[in-house]
Amino acid sequence: MWGLLRIILLIGNAVFLAWLAYRIATIPAPSTRDPQFWLGWGIVICLALNFVYLLLNKDPNWRVFRLIDLWFDAKESELRQRANQSRKDE
Repeated sequence: MWGLLRIILLIGNAVFLAWLAYRIATIPAPSTRDPQFWLGWGIVICLALNFVYLLLNKDPNWRVFRLIDLWFDAKESELRQRANQSRKDE
């Protein structure tokens, strides 16, 4: 399931970047009958799915979550060190 969602998101992101480059080249605002309008909404949904994927797929081996865990561990260690120093100073 996660592999399929990952493939859909990769394709969606590629489509988004292509669409964004095209929209930057041709600036006029689309109407609701314009297919680009619906493509834009599809891309917004794809971006929302990216966030859903990041929130729900908590694979412990994923690099981003390992980096966040390391950062939290470093902060916790720093706070413990400060607490120990303040106890010694009293």
